[in-house]
Amino acid sequence: MNRGRTILAASLALTGFLAVGLAACKDDDGGHADILECIGTCTCDQETPPCSCAGGTECTIEGGGDITLTCDGNAACDLSCGPGCHVICPGTTGCTAELGDEGTAECQGNAQCDYTCLGDCEITCSGTPECIVRCPDGAVCTVLACEGSLTDCGEGVQACRTECPPATP
Repeated sequence: MNRGRTILAASLALTGFLAVGLAACKDDDGGHADILECIGTCTCDQETPPCSCAGGTECTIEGGGDITLTCDGNAACDLSCGPGCHVICPGTTGCTAELGDEGTAECQGNAQCDYTCLGDCEITCSGTPECIVRCPDGAVCTVLACEGSLTDCGEGVQACRTECPPATP
């Protein structure tokens, strides 16, 4: 009889633990991230954003809500995240990033950043970084803090403080 109660108590405790754990992964409409998967040399924690990618590596964050992905260190990162994400590329080397619809990004310091937006996006190139922004047809891609150095390269590509990239075939 005691063994039955112990098993029942353990089962209830495990069920409660799983329910709390699963609730932490849900978007509660309070602006919390819903991180489903972190692929590559990256770290994510539901409770303590942002997610970070080790410099010199490739990282993909899958999920929804307000996810922030940052490139750590002074080695370039290759980043990818879904709708509504925010990418931060600090330091001196920058990053290449693919942003979902309504994504935002910051290229800081004197980095070199190349962003591909999959829908509407807003990119801030503050300081002296060089930024390339690639925008699909019909989307609105806004480049901020370029201080008169923004060049329309055609075909949805904009360049800030750098030359236009070669046209793709």
